[in-house]
Amino acid sequence: MSALFVLCLLPVFSMAQELVEAASSSLLDVNGNDLTGYFFNALIITAILLLISNLMGITLFPNITELLRGTGDLIRDNIKVIRDKTGRSLSEDSLYQMADIVDQAIYAYDKFQ
Repeated sequence: MSALFVLCLLPVFSMAQELVEAASSSLLDVNGNDLTGYFFNALIITAILLLISNLMGITLFPNITELLRGTGDLIRDNIKVIRDKTGRSLSEDSLYQMADIVDQAIYAYDKFQ
């Protein structure tokens, strides 16, 4: 689950610089001081706290967590059903018959060429 969390945070870090640039005009206080550094630090601290809570097993959003776990279980069950399927074994006669059909098809194709 933590790998999924890290993958979800990658776009946040890549978009952080764009957010800082876009918000730079609105993050000026009355005296004209730039507050983008504070904004970026708050974004990093929030991401680190979310990561720590995930590593400690604290569920911050239980509804979303249950939905994702249910979806994961459904996918796992479908993969298990597909993996457990077995095909029919072919007898030698049916295998030779299929090989003859393929040979006739190749012969017909070569004849038309």
